[in-house]
Amino acid sequence: ILKKIHKEKNVIIKGKIDIAVIILMISMFIPLIAKTYASLDGTINMILKYWSIYGIYILTRNVITEKKQIEIILKTFIISSIIPLIFGYDKFLNLNFFEPFLNSIGAVKLNENRFISTFGYANTCAIYFAVITAVTIYMYKTEKKKKLKYLYLAYILICSITILLTQSKGVIAISGLVIFIYVIIGIKNKKISKKWIIAGICTIIVFIIYFFIAIQIPKDLIITEKNKTCVVREFEPNTKYKLDLEIETNTDKQYDSCKIVIVEITKYLSEKELTKFSFSNYNGWKSFEFETDDIASYIEIRILNPTKQTINIKGFKINDKQCILEYKIIPDELVRIFKNFNFKYTSVFQRFDYWKDGLKLAKENFLFGAGGNAWRMLYGQVQDYLYYAKESHCYLIELIISYGLIGFLAYIFIIAITVKNGSKLLKDKLMLSIITGILMIIVHSLIDFDMSFLIILSMFFMFIAIINKNDKNLKVNVNLIDYILIPIFAIILIANICGYITSSSEKEKNLASINIAPWLFEYKYNDVIYMEKNNINSVEKLEKIKNILQNEPYSCQNTLYEIFGNTLEKIDDENVKKQLASR
Repeated sequence: ILKKIHKEKNVIIKGKIDIAVIILMISMFIPLIAKTYASLDGTINMILKYWSIYGIYILTRNVITEKKQIEIILKTFIISSIIPLIFGYDKFLNLNFFEPFLNSIGAVKLNENRFISTFGYANTCAIYFAVITAVTIYMYKTEKKKKLKYLYLAYILICSITILLTQSKGVIAISGLVIFIYVIIGIKNKKISKKWIIAGICTIIVFIIYFFIAIQIPKDLIITEKNKTCVVREFEPNTKYKLDLEIETNTDKQYDSCKIVIVEITKYLSEKELTKFSFSNYNGWKSFEFETDDIASYIEIRILNPTKQTINIKGFKINDKQCILEYKIIPDELVRIFKNFNFKYTSVFQRFDYWKDGLKLAKENFLFGAGGNAWRMLYGQVQDYLYYAKESHCYLIELIISYGLIGFLAYIFIIAITVKNGSKLLKDKLMLSIITGILMIIVHSLIDFDMSFLIILSMFFMFIAIINKNDKNLKVNVNLIDYILIPIFAIILIANICGYITSSSEKEKNLASINIAPWLFEYKYNDVIYMEKNNINSVEKLEKIKNILQNEPYSCQNTLYEIFGNTLEKIDDENVKKQLASR
């Protein structure tokens, strides 16, 4: 806006990349205009989200142009990432020093043995730190002050450990590939000395030896908590098994206070109890015999200990072969990372199902798209079995479902233009670090939903703007577009403020006392649920339900129809009932 006040030209569109980005942004209005959206709430909120990010992109294109400015942005990313690192390790190490603060801001709480920090999702946490690490390596290599150099090196090591602790196989594989490519290029260009090559090879050999020795050394599994679940993946479908556990427990209870349940988890995530054993005082081996189904994926050994006795699992065998439930000199999570790189793993298998169902929805909505959160609203109509997935786990599929062919092609052009312009900057170490980061996001978003996170979208479009900073070769005067789009930014700003005020005024019953954002579906739905729980039956309630069903045809539909019917029966005025029924 300031640039337009100073009568600068072409603030919005400077080059081809800007046209591709703006087409992607405009494609988000198409489902709204064509009324093909699956959710009005989802569509409007996604427009607000992406256009806010578009504002960041435009700012970066116009302001961040010099090397020093770019370095300030990268340092800002690095420094700000220390916050999720601190919160993440506080939770991961069970220190819980920041728990009251995190609870007060509604941070996601998940009981996982993976590093998730405030992301609520380990894989996106991993790709975030992988990208930050990529740009930190540049800072380390170019920093001249020794103290800062050591700080950058320490940060790189901490981030590398953090990525491993997330147990994100996709990010670890991508990071490994990037390191391998850099090493090969370094050797080819003679930028990596022989001593570093030898040191690297020796480190890998030592780790492999340590790993294979460590996975042979078991540790007694001691359970004192109320329940413990051990996942065992060494099982095949349609096979008979004998599972032996050496159990030692002494309790003062006169009844069977403890229980072990063997549960089969299928590839469709359904559960089947295979066998169980209740006990109190027990010292010796206990055998369990069962046969897996043809769709078995893995087995869970669930140890239930409601009275918090001490249960010691000293030995574990499958078909008389010694196996390990817990390792003595290596973290279980580290073993899990390296032993589960296979297509039998449930998260890998299910992604293929998500993509298959996503392509069905893409085929139905490829022209105009079904708007924001389309996958979330529609996947239940095409799934072959009951699974729960709020995201399609592929950004390209998400784009074509939500914004049709135009949105999909716009994104492809953004990537193509960026790759073309980026290929000219590979000799610049600063730009190479940013290109590496953005390529990691692009590749990983093909198998996950990183782009659903605001921080990843911000990084992505800022990096796109920085990589294409020299893309200014348009000869056409497009100054008029500036005056069209700048008012849209003002509308987006006002809408975001209205949404923020509404959500900030939320009361105890999940209702908003100041609802000046009528597109926020959750408050309209919560209002109806509140009225139902308090037995409030009125024409106003029926009108609210009708309005939600018109705009949100796939959101909580069955519940609302049931409430509508129940409310209709409880209203005494027959004329009102007939009028409502006819409408």
